Amino acid sequence: MPLRLHGEWVGTLNQASPEPDHYAPGMATDLLEHLALVFALCVENALNRIRLQRDGLTDALTGVANRRFFERRLQEEVSHWLRHGGFLSCLLADIDHFKDINDRHGHPAGDRVLQDVARCLSAGLRTSDVLARHGGEEFVLLLPSTDSARAREIAERLRAEVSRLRPDVPGSGTIAVTISVGVAALEPAQRSGLEDPGLWLVRCADDLLYQAKAQGRNRVVAVESAAGQGSTPPAIGR
Repeated sequence: MPLRLHGEWVGTLNQASPEPDHYAPGMATDLLEHLALVFALCVENALNRIRLQRDGLTDALTGVANRRFFERRLQEEVSHWLRHGGFLSCLLADIDHFKDINDRHGHPAGDRVLQDVARCLSAGLRTSDVLARHGGEEFVLLLPSTDSARAREIAERLRAEVSRLRPDVPGSGTIAVTISVGVAALEPAQRSGLEDPGLWLVRCADDLLYQAKAQGRNRVVAVESAAGQGSTPPAIGR
């Protein structure tokens, strides 16, 4: 029996029997039709719950995870790191001169740039990695089982790929886009030295991002290894 919702076909309800005479032409199907309608409504309710969960954890403009989802995953990954050790890296990326893009080309152009950058950053990520819009023109990436050296390589690749983007803006043609990236990492040697590893990780990446901005933008600044990190983020001017 077809499952239909609002005039659209969403699936079928199938019933079978090993008895060859169980079904016959002209037999009444009222009960099956009623079951199909009830089942279609159940499918719709389940889909609506999934949509609500997804929309509550997804940035509507870019389609990537939102900050709420990132903070939830950060807690989970930090807990795993505290139990098992290993590495956990965080990349904080900011679109350079984004205010100028909005001022010169309009907010629709800024939205297009955000969408294109989000697609570029999400390409090639592992299923365990997390990409989220952290706010405004900032994106954050959480990379489990990734040390600072490997995280820096990933950040440099993403920076180069974004620099090759040329979003097509109506009325302005194509425009150039670059990002600055701060890279921080949690390493095994820090497991007993940080009061709040998750907060430290994000604050450190944020400070290093501002350092990249101060050094001229369109660059990556990464934290040193655990031996030279200490327990507090590097202090720099904002």
